[in-house]
Amino acid sequence: RDEIATQLNEELDAKNKIEAYCQTQHIDYQGALSRLSHNNAVYLKALELFIEELTQYADTALLEIRDNSEFKILFHSLKSSAATLGFTHLAQFAKQQEAMIKADDKYDATPGLNELTIQINQVKPIAKGLLELLHTEHPQTPPLEVVSSITNETVSLFNTLIEEVNTFNMNATNTFPKLAHIINALDPENYSALKNAISNLKFQQAEQILKHIQPLLLKQCQ
Repeated sequence: RDEIATQLNEELDAKNKIEAYCQTQHIDYQGALSRLSHNNAVYLKALELFIEELTQYADTALLEIRDNSEFKILFHSLKSSAATLGFTHLAQFAKQQEAMIKADDKYDATPGLNELTIQINQVKPIAKGLLELLHTEHPQTPPLEVVSSITNETVSLFNTLIEEVNTFNMNATNTFPKLAHIINALDPENYSALKNAISNLKFQQAEQILKHIQPLLLKQCQ
């Protein structure tokens, strides 16, 4: 009984540390968990992918060669992933920049790029700090644990993504981040290709990749 009580106290202490950290760093952790069906393993995997995304966006040399249409796609994708994980300040910044690009054909990307670099330098270490705390609470989170979270709701969302891609619906860039952690666990190789295809609005290419991933998803749901 003492061992069980000690374990429960340690788990409670870890959760309290996570809650306190998220409150201090203005992360809507509970809201994010709610959007992910309160699955901690799914959140942790999605956070790992988010940190990778921030690292990619921090490549200034890559960003400088993008035109405004590509810049708009970048901010749209960042808005979705940041909002999903509860990084509301970053999501609001990305949303604002996306709106500015849409409203002004002569949008100057330089100030937005400079501010994006500042935002990433602030958010990335915060995200890494949260990841360390989550690993403390959940020391072992193998991909199978993520895959086991697949439900009929997941399949329905995947079918929505397929429909959006098939009809060239821009909302696919919002739907994909919600499934990214599961797709990456199921098929890491095709995940990278699918992410690039959707980010660059290459929906015909994305359609073919989704056809390869769909049987894997359905098999896990059986």
